[in-house]
Amino acid sequence: LTVAITGAAAAPATSGDDSALAKATDPATAGRFNATGEVPCAQAKAQPMRQRAFGVARAGGGTAVVVITKPDGRKRSFFFDKGKASFADLSQADGNMEFRVTKQEDLFRIDAGNERYEIPEAVINGR
Repeated sequence: LTVAITGAAAAPATSGDDSALAKATDPATAGRFNATGEVPCAQAKAQPMRQRAFGVARAGGGTAVVVITKPDGRKRSFFFDKGKASFADLSQADGNMEFRVTKQEDLFRIDAGNERYEIPEAVINGR
């Protein structure tokens, strides 16, 4: 597994300010991330994993939003609260709306509908 992180990846946000999370998902201010990089993703069940760009906005204490750019340019957001993946921005237009998370050591494996994502804990915490 190879994950590239750029930006302030080694320094978690400590402000406890959720405004960074709101800015990361607001189209008017999108791109205000603590770190960016690539993580493995697949858009269909049988599809192989490919590296996709992400940005993460952290509010500290394991609270963050990870925004991943899908191959068609649309975004998928994953919300973490106190170090746990809590939900994704799924809609009825996506079809299958099931959200499942497993964690193996320091890797979150997330199924969002038919899509699959692997997000290392370091993306969320910055370390």
